[in-house]
Amino acid sequence: MVAIVVHPQLTFDDAHALTDHIKETVESVWEMLQKAHDGKGWNPLGYASWANYVRTELDMGRSRSYQILDQAEVIKPLTDAASNAPVSTTVDTPVVTERQARRIKPKLKEAVAEVREAVAKGATPGDAVDAVLKTYEQLPSSEVADAMSRETGQEFMYPADDGYFHDGKSKEEKDVIAGETRQIFLLVRAIQELDEIERDPAEFLAKLPDFMRYQVDLHLKTAVTWLNEFQELYTEE
Repeated sequence: MVAIVVHPQLTFDDAHALTDHIKETVESVWEMLQKAHDGKGWNPLGYASWANYVRTELDMGRSRSYQILDQAEVIKPLTDAASNAPVSTTVDTPVVTERQARRIKPKLKEAVAEVREAVAKGATPGDAVDAVLKTYEQLPSSEVADAMSRETGQEFMYPADDGYFHDGKSKEEKDVIAGETRQIFLLVRAIQELDEIERDPAEFLAKLPDFMRYQVDLHLKTAVTWLNEFQELYTEE
């Protein structure tokens, strides 16, 4: 039988102290997790991958770990940007929810620039960050964006007779545009599918049937090379 622990009602001082401790603990989690990820902490402990490490050592799924890492990738640049105040100012680490991090991350450069601009114009670091968080919180959620992407992709791949492409373009021009956009759509979907894989790569490799290895051998090296080049160009924009 599991004993049920009933905690007494907190006083104001106790609640305030506990809240501060929770904030400090939450902040240290993303900092420590980012340090473990960037430092490849799974290697010295004998794990084949990050996913295997967080699942075994931290009882955390791969997707959950990357949600926290996404927060880290957003929090630090925003804090650094807010630190560029004209006068010396202590900047508290901003509280960025997972929801906000998902929306800001694709536009992180723009968000950082907006924080710097607001601080330069006299806004307090905290107000500058809060304003940016509120602005980007209005962006479509990943689910809405994904639905929009699917809908748009379907229109591009299978245009209706009275749809997007009937704007004076020839049939050949429409076919070229449809083909190019279909490839873009499929690339985005493929990247998303890869990101959502929970299993450790070593597990996949162990269960990969022999008859499929020919296809992997045929395409893997070229695909990885292309994706690495695409990532470099994409992050430079």
